[in-house]
Amino acid sequence: LDFFEPEDIDFQIIFVTAYNSYAIEAFKLSASDYLLKPLDVPELKAAVQKATKTINDTNLNAKFEELKKAFHRY
Repeated sequence: LDFFEPEDIDFQIIFVTAYNSYAIEAFKLSASDYLLKPLDVPELKAAVQKATKTINDTNLNAKFEELKKAFHRY
């Protein structure tokens, strides 16, 4: 996350993992969604639609800065 400059942020983060134990932490870090493997195609489509809507509806630069700060706390 440190690689990106705040003005470059035009995306959302969707975590994809085989471990459900990290879901709460992911959402605390402002993740758009958290999907478990094996991926379910309708769930993936819904997650992408949700992320797209968020991109269109919010100030992503501010959310990204919050996410970076949260990662540095852990």
